[in-house]
Amino acid sequence: FVERLSNLTDNKSPSRYYSITVAIVQIVTTLLTAGVIIGYSQLYPILLDENVYSEKCPENTTNCNAQDLALDKMFDYGASLATFIQGPSGFVLDILGPKLTSFIGIFVMVPGSLLFAYSSPTFNGYFSSFQLLSIGGPFVFVSSMPIAHSFPKSKSFVLMVLNGCYGGGALVFLIFNELHFHSGASLKLLFLIYAATGGLVFVLAILFWPWNTFIADDPIESSENLSLNTDETSEQTSALESTKIWIKSLIKDALTLDYIFLMSSTAVMILKTNFYLSTVPQQLTDIALYENNFNASYNISNNPNLSDKINDYNNVFGILLPVVGILVGPTGLLLDKFGMKFGVYLLYGLSTLSSIIGMIPNLDAQIVNFVIFSAYFPLVYTIWNSFLTHQYDQNRFGALLGTIAIVCGFVNLLNT
Repeated sequence: FVERLSNLTDNKSPSRYYSITVAIVQIVTTLLTAGVIIGYSQLYPILLDENVYSEKCPENTTNCNAQDLALDKMFDYGASLATFIQGPSGFVLDILGPKLTSFIGIFVMVPGSLLFAYSSPTFNGYFSSFQLLSIGGPFVFVSSMPIAHSFPKSKSFVLMVLNGCYGGGALVFLIFNELHFHSGASLKLLFLIYAATGGLVFVLAILFWPWNTFIADDPIESSENLSLNTDETSEQTSALESTKIWIKSLIKDALTLDYIFLMSSTAVMILKTNFYLSTVPQQLTDIALYENNFNASYNISNNPNLSDKINDYNNVFGILLPVVGILVGPTGLLLDKFGMKFGVYLLYGLSTLSSIIGMIPNLDAQIVNFVIFSAYFPLVYTIWNSFLTHQYDQNRFGALLGTIAIVCGFVNLLNT
């Protein structure tokens, strides 16, 4: 077994059996760690119930606007940071490889979970701990993406499944919600369990993550495809010259119109998704007030039946987001067969339809929108990642991915 692990330190294409095993393990860990903050709408009721930021409300009042703003700020900054941090994580992936990249993510997530568990009104570490979770998840996620190179004919399918599981991370806070309100589990206990889960993921990363990115049997061939990992490059150029060539090729790729359009459109789409994820409870509340002819200043807590109804719809969203995200994985097969043009048409079609239905002041109509958005969300990241894996050299994938992530993160941060 040790000998087999030692053979994984190179970047040669592994056996089919081993690739499938690694892919399954990475899909599961992505589900548990990568997109956990996406389930914020399910964590939100727990935070209110545990009186997080309740000190910002006037005396003898709960769930005031100041408390909501503080919680929304925590998520908005976290969502922006989660997008932005994929930039550095992409560069780290190119330099250190998948295994060490995953270690960084885990070593950030576990302290974040512990900090959240031990936070309280007297030791308010909620904001900082949420940001740590936002940083750690993308490192684990990005470290899993190179496995797609082991399946040259099904890259989009593998990426779609991974991105679906990234959105499926919402399941974690959905489970938290069920355990808290039906079993009485405290916020502290839930995050201590999650910290222990991080330890399990670390063991899996040691055993299954490769040291270097796998090189597929049919890599993209071009005059700029000069890999730093090949013997030919090592013999013909020095490390400095190879680095200059890599940087020159990276800049050339980044200045293509295709890449610029991809970066700008992705920034807008991620801005839309993060806004929707952070405002689902508020949107449902506004629609419920409209349906029941209450004005916007009406205190929903005075009407338990209506409040429970809103929570039920919010729970439906919490279930559909991860489940639909995972079920649309086979859509990646259509991308592999029909190409990126089909994927772009599908993406913009879902985006437009979601926006239209989102404006209908009817709670039942929003369930349809939940399904559409849950399918749209992983497709945004799949189109982005799939285009990069098909169009550009594998050795620049992390840097190109990271550049887009940095731009998207800044755009989201400016919006907050």
